[in-house]
Amino acid sequence: VIAYNWFRNKSTYTDINGNFSIDKKFRRARIKVKYISNKATMRMAREENIYRMLSTYKTKIKNGSGYEFVNSELNNISFNYDYYSDITTKGAENWNCAVVWNSIYEGHKYAGQMGINKPPNGLVVYLTSYLSEGAAPMLNNMGRSGYNVFKLNEKIEYLQEWYFIAADILTPTLTLTLLAVLQKETPDIVIGMEDSRLFEEVEGMTIHELGHSIHYLKAGPVFWEAEIEYIVDNDGYGTKTSTNSGICALTESWANYFQAYAYMLKNDNSQHTVLQSIEYMIGGGGFDWFPSGMYWDLFDHESTLPAFLTENPLINDNVSGITIPDVYDLFSNCSDIDDFKSKLKINYPNQATDIEYLFESYGY
Repeated sequence: VIAYNWFRNKSTYTDINGNFSIDKKFRRARIKVKYISNKATMRMAREENIYRMLSTYKTKIKNGSGYEFVNSELNNISFNYDYYSDITTKGAENWNCAVVWNSIYEGHKYAGQMGINKPPNGLVVYLTSYLSEGAAPMLNNMGRSGYNVFKLNEKIEYLQEWYFIAADILTPTLTLTLLAVLQKETPDIVIGMEDSRLFEEVEGMTIHELGHSIHYLKAGPVFWEAEIEYIVDNDGYGTKTSTNSGICALTESWANYFQAYAYMLKNDNSQHTVLQSIEYMIGGGGFDWFPSGMYWDLFDHESTLPAFLTENPLINDNVSGITIPDVYDLFSNCSDIDDFKSKLKINYPNQATDIEYLFESYGY
């Protein structure tokens, strides 16, 4: 949060509840909120405004009909972002940005409760109306690990545009220098905006993409390059028969599970939300070849299910006791869903036969 006028400028961070205090005295000041912390930086991606793509998202706080706070008005500033359904408005940008920002902090909390890595700090998150869905290319993290993300310029359109613009106007040495700078501006997560999208949908999309970012921490940039290439080559998820679909089956099923389990944690594991989440996981979130419910099956056993739940009769589940942290640890050097099955069988030899039957139930 930044308080400023012609003569003074002072900034501070809010606490986890959004409260803040600035110790410098102002008689009059304007207030703006900037979305940056050790956890993430928010940006707005609009083609007609490159500056906004490369700068942290910020918004001015309005005081009645104006933007200036005077004297006692500075003692108790409160601001809320009202819901706007039209994504072409500044109000919708502010609301979506605030929901995504809060969801990032929630995602950190849920990952901690699951006992796994939290999303990487320093995520660069782009909000855009040019997409309606989310994505987790993790390009900024890949670049920070020393990986040259411009290797992917033939796969990712905006990287290609940046690459050729630089190459057309600069010497080879300066091109490499500029690309090194631009690499620091590439997104880890992209959240698409859509008219009339509700809070739960924006929150769910953000949590889902955070699940991907957590997966990336174990899988690393080489695996993630293969994931990006698969998604681009198939213009999305493709089908189960697509070449290398096992990569997508692994990444999307895990992100679906993380999203659904986080929803359960948010709602204190109430009966209704447990049922809703399990149905979602078994259904694969609209893609029945994603074995999203399998992660639940690895841990539970029919005899341990709550009385109000029954096992899906199509699932041969006699596996139990393989926890979320156990599963997550196996993502290191894991190439696809079949490799994941092999690692499970090696690490849990006493359940190898039942693991095989469980995967067969999901078509693997």
